[in-house]
Amino acid sequence: MGNNTAITADNRFAIIPHWVIYSNISDAALRLYAVMAKYADNATGKAWPSRGTLAKDIRKSERLSTARSRNS
Repeated sequence: MGNNTAITADNRFAIIPHWVIYSNISDAALRLYAVMAKYADNATGKAWPSRGTLAKDIRKSERLSTARSRNS
């Protein structure tokens, strides 16, 4: 096995409340909630990741995500 692929891990995590999991939101919205929670400050709960960071983390293009936001 000559493959020397390195694996890196991001050890940040988010706790998702049951009311969010069982609410009537899309899978993409749930993923976005989890990503925003991952970036939230523990003391204030505020998060300010860029749209590019959010798009990358939820595996969507920033352009598509922004277009959908404007059309809703």
